[in-house]
Amino acid sequence: MRGFFAAKEEGVDVSARLGIRVGELWFDCFFFDIREIEFSFDPSELANGQHFGSLEQFLIWLDETCDRRVVVTMETTHHNDIPPLLETVKKGI
Repeated sequence: MRGFFAAKEEGVDVSARLGIRVGELWFDCFFFDIREIEFSFDPSELANGQHFGSLEQFLIWLDETCDRRVVVTMETTHHNDIPPLLETVKKGI
């Protein structure tokens, strides 16, 4: 993974994607910067609230594993310009 970020810092056009399944939800992970990892999921899978527990479980796991706040936003390139839809606070939601 270090080689991937080293190549990005040198301006090499590389990409990486990781798929993670939690319960019934799939999360696609994109590595854009060593300080930020972006996950995406299909919100239609949460339309009836049936799989919300899988989302909650993933957010808490990510918060505890990385020891960092986890923020869910709408898809955008300007994450700091919109309020979070969900976020973890001190090791949990």
